[in-house]
Amino acid sequence: MLSENTLPPLSFPTLNYGAQETPLTLTPMLYIGGAGENKRFVGKRIANGQLGPIQKDRLPLIEKFHEVLSGKLAGGGSERTLRTEVDCLRHFYSWADEAVSLVTSGTVESIYYQWCDSLIQRIRVRRDLSPRAAYLYAAIVGKLIDVALGRPTAIIKRTRITMPGRQPTALSPNAEKLSLHDSMRFGQLLQDICDGLPSDIVLHGRLPVRIALRDGRFIEDWSHFPKTVAAANRDPADLNTAQARFAAKRSAQKFAHWEGDGTLRTRYPLANLRIEAELLMFIAQTGMNFAQAFQLRLRNFAYSSYLDGYQVKERKGRRGGDVLFEIFSEYRPHFERYLDWRRRIFPEVDLIFPLVRIRGRAENRPPDFRLRRICQDLGISFVSPRSLRSARVNWLLRQTANPELTADLAQHSKQTLLNVYARPSQQRAMGEIMRFWSANDPGLFEHASVAPGLCNGRALPSPEIPSAASTPDCSRPSGCLWCEHHRDIDSFDYIWALASFRRLKTIELALWHPPRNSDLNHPAKIAIEKITETLVAFQRSSPKRQEWYTEAAIRIEEGSFHPQWDALIHGAETLL
Repeated sequence: MLSENTLPPLSFPTLNYGAQETPLTLTPMLYIGGAGENKRFVGKRIANGQLGPIQKDRLPLIEKFHEVLSGKLAGGGSERTLRTEVDCLRHFYSWADEAVSLVTSGTVESIYYQWCDSLIQRIRVRRDLSPRAAYLYAAIVGKLIDVALGRPTAIIKRTRITMPGRQPTALSPNAEKLSLHDSMRFGQLLQDICDGLPSDIVLHGRLPVRIALRDGRFIEDWSHFPKTVAAANRDPADLNTAQARFAAKRSAQKFAHWEGDGTLRTRYPLANLRIEAELLMFIAQTGMNFAQAFQLRLRNFAYSSYLDGYQVKERKGRRGGDVLFEIFSEYRPHFERYLDWRRRIFPEVDLIFPLVRIRGRAENRPPDFRLRRICQDLGISFVSPRSLRSARVNWLLRQTANPELTADLAQHSKQTLLNVYARPSQQRAMGEIMRFWSANDPGLFEHASVAPGLCNGRALPSPEIPSAASTPDCSRPSGCLWCEHHRDIDSFDYIWALASFRRLKTIELALWHPPRNSDLNHPAKIAIEKITETLVAFQRSSPKRQEWYTEAAIRIEEGSFHPQWDALIHGAETLL
């Protein structure tokens, strides 16, 4: 008979666990309701028989899931990813237990489709789940099912759940300034915390420790003293009853002992607070991944000048070590001050950021930032490690305007930088557009061309130029008609000048006597057709331009030509 003692191993012994952490296992999923139980107490409930017998039909599929997860972990997969996958699998089995559906190798696909429908209902009806969270749930569990069953196609593609768009939207100038302001305020808070918690204050400062902020406020920290502040500071003589006076006296004694302890047993909250601030500041400076940063080990660092900062390496005699990270030059004094601080507080620990773990939490597990609550109390936006890295990358991209250099500094490929980290900025885009058109739009130069209109003085033939037309060379007006840099002017004066220029080319064509039996086209004829095409386009574009065209035509009929062409036209007419 199958029992817990005869079950195949469904745990993950290679994971790093804290002293009091419950080991991760898939065993609870073999029991009805086991996946939804608290991980800390489900083992006891199973042992007491409160979850009933093992569901033997579930075992083959659970074993396949365990094999897939163990293989990914052995192949170098992340422990954090494994824990997320197990949590998503527990969510799936918990829903199936509530729906009274037995998850087996034969039923898992149909139950998965029903589960995905329930996720969609939570998005659209109950509105207690975001589209992105639903997709992550479905994608992670779907991938495990695909591998476990050897499916040739992804099962999630047969559901109605799709990946929500993640295209970053451009920040308006005001929003960009606000985002920068929030980051600056958060950075100032981190600096104030670091300055306000030197080693003597952390270990021997009077409680509560008051950390002064540059805006005039304070952070008050009692270092997790377990009694209320009021009870700790009340004079026992002011209380009415002997029992109250005795309780207040005991509370005051406990507080005095807590305050005078001078070790990390009571002062770890203060030490952790500064380490959190230093860790976030370090990530903002180096752009290092959060999971790597808080597990860095203390080494004999050597600094090598590089660009506007330093490459930090491990000192290895005459042989230079590998580059561990890069910092800006202004950050080096602060970083060395912190290293000196942590050596005094943690003389026997080799982690650079040795957060004191309570309740047996494993060292490789990321911390839960206490700074979040402090920021909330102060009304300051908490900037997560990922946002700090993104802000750093976008700042570098803005300063260098060079994606290749920025990608190299951020240790990404250019494609990853542009697709994941770079955020469009309306302000930067406006500046780039203005710089582009300032360099390429002839209309912004206000340089008069030899023909009516504007240009930038750089001849560039149009791809549509006829073979018999005049080639643009900034000396012959006819050539301007087929120049890429020539620009029309939206004014009556321009239409009058263009009509006058057409009159001059008409006289030039009338004076030409082509050879007999020749089909050659005179360049003047091609110019007349181009000018006529432009004038007709102006005429048809709006009533106002129609009036300009009519007035210009009347003036030409009356012999009133534009001053730019008047003398040339009258001189050419004498030759007719």
